[in-house]
Amino acid sequence: MQTCRHWIFAALALSAIACATKTPAAGVAVCPPAAAELDVTPKVSSAEADPPQDATSAAVVSPRPPVQGAPVLQLVRMPAPDTVLLHFNEPVALSADIEPNQFRLSLATREREEDGYTALYYYDPQGEDDPLLATRVAGVVADDAHTIRLLLARPMEREFCDEFNAMVLESSEEPDMQGGLFLHYRDEGAAGIADTDGNRLEDIAKGWTEREVISTAHAGVNLAPIEAWGPIGCSFM
Repeated sequence: MQTCRHWIFAALALSAIACATKTPAAGVAVCPPAAAELDVTPKVSSAEADPPQDATSAAVVSPRPPVQGAPVLQLVRMPAPDTVLLHFNEPVALSADIEPNQFRLSLATREREEDGYTALYYYDPQGEDDPLLATRVAGVVADDAHTIRLLLARPMEREFCDEFNAMVLESSEEPDMQGGLFLHYRDEGAAGIADTDGNRLEDIAKGWTEREVISTAHAGVNLAPIEAWGPIGCSFM
């Protein structure tokens, strides 16, 4: 099994920043029997066989019931180097005063050793001097009310995208590993995302959006998995 050092060093090289000092964190959080072969064909009279056709005899199709509760973020993807799309389970709307800093991307890595010791790191994806930040919430996609578009300050570089995707693949093969590009979101009360009934999108690992640091570290026994949404795959390659 690979050690924490493998991903820690990979993330350091990727971010070109120094890793924050580890600080202890609190522990985490029959199928029924086959029916007998009987003739179950209904018996109808000749009068019932061909009932008169009118408007009331047509089947009534009920509309799909509305989604209950807060909107759920189902998919995040990058169709272009400077674009992030957020797909929800229902139509959503943005408040007029929503701010780009309510969103933030992170390079997150988590690895758990056999003894339960866990290291969890968040980094700015492209380093201190060139952060990968949302600069504009472009709005709900015109022809798809389930989707919101974020625009980044600048395009993501291909080499970083390759590394993120490699980390996602490695995570899928190692149950005690997580890694890749993740999304964080902070609800600001009146400013944020809501569905057509006013139900608001809840915070998604908002702590990273409230900090100006470019890296943070947590260490302890059996820390909870990464709480941010992800990992996000780079699909523009």
